[in-house]
Amino acid sequence: GIAFLTITSRPVNALSVDLLNELYEVIYSVKKDNSINVLIIKSGLDHFCAGADIKERSLMDDKQTLSVINKINDCFDLIESLDIITIAAINGSALGGGAELALCCDFRIGSISSKVGFPETSIGIIPGAGGTYRLPQLIGTSKAKYWIFTGRKFLAQEAFQDGYLDFLADDDELLEASIDLAEEIIPNSQNALQLAKRSIRSASNQLDQNRDNELNFYKQTLSLKDRIDFLRKVKK
Repeated sequence: GIAFLTITSRPVNALSVDLLNELYEVIYSVKKDNSINVLIIKSGLDHFCAGADIKERSLMDDKQTLSVINKINDCFDLIESLDIITIAAINGSALGGGAELALCCDFRIGSISSKVGFPETSIGIIPGAGGTYRLPQLIGTSKAKYWIFTGRKFLAQEAFQDGYLDFLADDDELLEASIDLAEEIIPNSQNALQLAKRSIRSASNQLDQNRDNELNFYKQTLSLKDRIDFLRKVKK
């Protein structure tokens, strides 16, 4: 009953349009597959996901950028909407959109050497794929402000202490730890698990409103000089 979704898009699993399209298709097929009880999302590379494909993004106009933001959100919302249990097995770096991807999962397990962060404010934007509302729900408002306002990259132990990571694992035992967690859950009633997950989600979820609010504020970053200057440097 355990399925593995392994992201392998060299060099650092950046969220390109092609990767997002493939990811959405796979998640949609998982949603329709009644044989899957737990989905483990992991990386086939040295990093979980480095976030947006900045080089690709630097070639886009504002309309195209917003289209990609919506595509990312559609994909991440689909992950969050899954009735099955989802686990993010984080190795290397999970930054920006990568950290937001893991936020959509029920659990996050980080390898000891992993790093997590939301560096968006350092390049003139804000988290645009759920970071401004999923992170506060997970770790609390004040800690989320610190994470987002500083743009820091947090070591695994720090991310665990703040509540972003649910579990830590040795680097060579990350997959094993993820499977162990899955096997703790699978023996329970699948119908009960699905209903419990739906109930928990409905108690705290104003997804459409939160997404619209975040997108409206993200739109305002498109004309910021800091963002424009950063993308010009990427193009060179």
